[in-house]
Amino acid sequence: MKGKVLSAGTEGTDEGGIRSNGQESPDAAPFQYGVKVRPGPSIWIGSPMETEKIAVYAPPGIPASMVAAYIQRCLASLSEAEAALDRLDHNSLRSYGHRLKGSGGAYGIPRLTEIGSVMEEAAKRNDTAELQSQLATLEIYLNRLQTVPD
Repeated sequence: MKGKVLSAGTEGTDEGGIRSNGQESPDAAPFQYGVKVRPGPSIWIGSPMETEKIAVYAPPGIPASMVAAYIQRCLASLSEAEAALDRLDHNSLRSYGHRLKGSGGAYGIPRLTEIGSVMEEAAKRNDTAELQSQLATLEIYLNRLQTVPD
């Protein structure tokens, strides 16, 4: 794959908060694990930031299958978070954001840590509009993730 690489830990940021070095890159990623954006088929219709697939490379010691299962659990838990938002259960959403904040980095997906942190703080402020925005961002982001096999 040759193309613009967006990855965690490099310079600059895009609209989605993913860091970008803005340079062309060959297949070899300049990092050992984390996320890398590449164009790909998607069911999302909208801006390029909503349709580019994000390759997720498992951190050392964690199999790619475990990262894929984590992403699926995050997707499955979205309905619970949306239900908590419907009930205006800010305490449950604070806990949800806190768990996301803690687990995202461990699986090599620091953007989930960022979203979780914003959700946790928004829930503490009872900021329902921000929580709604972050859940929508989270759903789009999770659906863009594609785990790269070991």
